[in-house]
Amino acid sequence: MDATGSHLLGSSAAGFTCNRADVPEVQIAMANEALIQRARASAGGQQKATYSSVDELAKELGICRVIAYAALKRGDIPSIRIGKRYIIPRTAIAEWLKSAGKSLNNAQ
Repeated sequence: MDATGSHLLGSSAAGFTCNRADVPEVQIAMANEALIQRARASAGGQQKATYSSVDELAKELGICRVIAYAALKRGDIPSIRIGKRYIIPRTAIAEWLKSAGKSLNNAQ
């Protein structure tokens, strides 16, 4: 941002440059698209309704399993808890990722 608070996308001022990939909303959209493509490729185009494990979810999100378990326990990642097991619907994760970009837009 410059002194007036506006973003300098694609411009340069005082040595500062910013491209579209530096904007958080764009990063989230790119990560979501990559996640969807990896899921389709690994399932051969036929996706399971849920993640088979927290490890699988963590791998697709690019986080470690300890962080994934902590976020699930806090309720940050949408899931269904049955006993000690987490059921993680793929549709809930997709909606959660989409809403993350919207909350960034509203915060600005």
